[in-house]
Amino acid sequence: MNNVTYHAPHRHWLQNVLTCIRLGITLDRTGRRLDAAGVNHLKPPEDMALLFVHCPDAIDETARLSRVHFSLDQLRYNYPKRPSTLGRTKGRYNDGE
Repeated sequence: MNNVTYHAPHRHWLQNVLTCIRLGITLDRTGRRLDAAGVNHLKPPEDMALLFVHCPDAIDETARLSRVHFSLDQLRYNYPKRPSTLGRTKGRYNDGE
């Protein structure tokens, strides 16, 4: 319904050019693959409320999620713990098998 691909309406043509680069085609060969109407941008809350008039719970849930504090700096990869190979001779559990 919303399919946001750029932040502001005036970035519409830049998004279309990036789509062409990604697809390896020219603007005149894209057909329906572009956002020709320029509607895939972030919309203000009033516009979203109109888009979701039949699903008010979606707006409420979005408001609830907006209170979550998150930063990309918080992302870290947690490597799995590998069992130590110290003391192993044969077999998986150092039981001599």
